[in-house]
Amino acid sequence: MMTQQPTSSRNKWGLMIKDKTFYITYFATKHKAFITRKAKWTDDCKTWLSKNNKPCMTYYDLDADAYRTAVGNLRVKYD
Repeated sequence: MMTQQPTSSRNKWGLMIKDKTFYITYFATKHKAFITRKAKWTDDCKTWLSKNNKPCMTYYDLDADAYRTAVGNLRVKYD
């Protein structure tokens, strides 16, 4: 018998829906500014706490066509 994979997962930022486009906004220390990226939640995305106990989220950046990690406070907004 085959089991179905979950189509969504719940974390600190709410319900993350697999393969649905969303916008993520956070302060990027690399750019020293708040940035907003168009993203998608995939099977390789995850959330966790860093060694410094900061919240982290790995997401798929649709514009860069690559995975990125947001560190610290962030906001997720679905289309």
